[in-house]
Amino acid sequence: MTVEAPDPIPDPQPGYPFPFRAVQVIMDPDMQFWSLRLLLTAALCAVLLAWGCTSAHFRAVPGQPRDPVRFTLTGDTEQEYWTGIVFNGEKVGFSHFRFTPARDMPGRFDITSEAVFSLKFLMVEKRFSLKAHDLVNTDLSLERFTYEYDLDGSTMRITGRREGDTLKTTVHASGEVLEQSFPGPVRPASVLYLYPAVQGLHAGRTYAYPVYDGETRSLSTVRQEVLACEESDLFEGNGFKVRTLMHGHEVIAWLDGEGRPLLEMAMGGVMISGLESEDRAKRHLASAALSRDEVLLEFSLIRTEQVLGTPRRLQYLELNLEGSDELGMVPSDERQRCEWRDGTLACSIDASREVPARGCGASAQDGYLRSTLAVPAGSGRIRDLAASIVHGTNEPVEAIRSILAWMEGNIEKKPTDVFTALDVLDRGGAECQGHALLYAALCRAVGIPTRVVNGIVYSGEHRGFLFHTWAESCVGEAWISVDPTFSQIRADATHLKVVEGEEPAEIMTLAGMVGRVRARVVTFR
Repeated sequence: MTVEAPDPIPDPQPGYPFPFRAVQVIMDPDMQFWSLRLLLTAALCAVLLAWGCTSAHFRAVPGQPRDPVRFTLTGDTEQEYWTGIVFNGEKVGFSHFRFTPARDMPGRFDITSEAVFSLKFLMVEKRFSLKAHDLVNTDLSLERFTYEYDLDGSTMRITGRREGDTLKTTVHASGEVLEQSFPGPVRPASVLYLYPAVQGLHAGRTYAYPVYDGETRSLSTVRQEVLACEESDLFEGNGFKVRTLMHGHEVIAWLDGEGRPLLEMAMGGVMISGLESEDRAKRHLASAALSRDEVLLEFSLIRTEQVLGTPRRLQYLELNLEGSDELGMVPSDERQRCEWRDGTLACSIDASREVPARGCGASAQDGYLRSTLAVPAGSGRIRDLAASIVHGTNEPVEAIRSILAWMEGNIEKKPTDVFTALDVLDRGGAECQGHALLYAALCRAVGIPTRVVNGIVYSGEHRGFLFHTWAESCVGEAWISVDPTFSQIRADATHLKVVEGEEPAEIMTLAGMVGRVRARVVTFR
């Protein structure tokens, strides 16, 4: 092993590389856990984390129900409940759900929901909120909806309506508009617990149906299985234990006969929710003690025994990873070579190597030059800015250097999350994901094929790996790794790519790794 030069190059904004949305994307306020809207009281969380979710605390109900328990929807059906949200032992927010008959529209129902989350990250309070309205039919199929998101002050609004057998949606973010169409009929995420209750709760029953997910702006097939009817000291009455799979992630919930979540657990009990009063659900937001610990950073950090003193200078790294099934998705190419050895993913990363540009030749360039909601390369504002930065140079590497230099001087590095590259310009700064989105937009605007990549990078400040987003640009006949957060062309060897993509639906693999991966440094130079 060769040790680097003694003069350290510090990371900008200690711990800053972590993309908050990597955790956000695995939860959802309507179905509690599918998008950073989950639930429960701090006391309940403390009990569960201390005891663990074992059979000793969940007991089969004597005399299991012989017939399915069904929640019948009528013109008088109303339901409302509040939940508190706990993440890794800290209470972080609340969620509110209300189901009522639609006025003057027989056979249709209004579902209104809201969720508010607040976490402290790097001594900065980060907030996420959602306000949602769904209009559904008696079979819970979606007729129309409006979702409003606020992420650290960046906003996104999605509306949609059913036209025949098609769901048509419109996304508004930073002045950009994205229209999409999906085959229907579909259900909204808000009915994920109502659906098995309406269809029938009985051990052994399974359900599968398409759901529109506003967080990822995509359809996802939801699979649910009723496992048992149980009782527990952790909730009142009997609960049907239901396993729900969505986007490859699992949530276990205990539902009452009306589809209300008595208790929910995700990520092995790190995220937990349960019913509570409206007053208690809201009260924590006014408390100065809310999220006093850096729970998000602590949970996401992948610690290593070996300390890498000057990570930004590393040119070669061998790293062993284990602990998550999603590691099977880690790609292997000329820059990073990964293979399984006795249950461990062994990876070697050589920053001096380039990846042949098989995917960005003339026939496929449009894919890496496209304008998207997150990377609006076609925006007049982006095009004008990019042209002024590169000053008409035809040399891609020089254009990339100019873009990085401009970003270094004009875009602040701060733990602020965004939806699009235009949000970064409006806010004057962002976390790593925002930097990568803006860099990709500027590059595509001047004709440099660029893709956003996500993975992990070593933080010298925190002595471990954090989840991170950077980019790869096609120059000549090769992809080169570019990290706009660190202003690096040919990013250092602590960058391990896990998945490519700029949309929330594309980084679900990364989200599944948070809090589960263990790493050991083998050698470096």
